[in-house]
Amino acid sequence: MIFLPLSTLKDFSKKEKFKNFFHIVTVSQNMTQFITENLTRMMCDGVLLIVESELSLLELRKENLLDFSKNLNHKAETCHCVPAREFLPLKSPVAVFTIKRPDCKRFGHQ
Repeated sequence: MIFLPLSTLKDFSKKEKFKNFFHIVTVSQNMTQFITENLTRMMCDGVLLIVESELSLLELRKENLLDFSKNLNHKAETCHCVPAREFLPLKSPVAVFTIKRPDCKRFGHQ
């Protein structure tokens, strides 16, 4: 599902039928600001959250990539996401997280 316009993300997260709905979520590197409780509310426990890194942006320097990683990890942690594998900001094309919440049932919409 693609949320366009992005403002619909907030509306969808309020609908009960979308709570714990998604098993896999992908986010582009320029949309990480939308990794919020609104988004994670729609994710099942154990979801794969795959985030594109900024590695493919040629104009960025090492410091930019390290800052992106730091900010992404902080944002993910705030939303109860934990790394599913090691993310190396200078080498990894994507960061992969899973979500662990006490109030979320695994594959809750089935």
